[in-house]
Amino acid sequence: MSSLRASSTALSSMTTSYVDPIHIHKDPIHIFERPIMFMSFFSNSALCFSCKFQFKPILVSDPMLLLPVHQGSVTMLSGYAADEITHCIQPQDIKERRAVVILRKKRTEATRLETKSLSSSYNHDGSIVKQIRMQLTDPKF
Repeated sequence: MSSLRASSTALSSMTTSYVDPIHIHKDPIHIFERPIMFMSFFSNSALCFSCKFQFKPILVSDPMLLLPVHQGSVTMLSGYAADEITHCIQPQDIKERRAVVILRKKRTEATRLETKSLSSSYNHDGSIVKQIRMQLTDPKF
């Protein structure tokens, strides 16, 4: 995840490559302002609202709403879709590797970790950096 600063505004951007489902979640409103935008690349999938799934064995419930997310599309979440209902991408909706760029504006009062703190806590052995590089360069990952 990276942060961009424009005057007093902090934007959070994240680029992720997926071959696995995205677990059920809500983007925390106390950390991120609305809307949240994401751009999808490489393949189609579907964003599901108010569904449940578990692993071991994989069981999936029907979502309240299934929103097709096409390759090259931009999706914006705000209001009820962002704040009141969970969303996910179910295992059966990922047929090929996909990449997503997520744009979120951090709230000014949201807690921030310093880069020095992150590098000493999480990157001391370089494993996270190696894993990210592997995701971006290895087509089988």
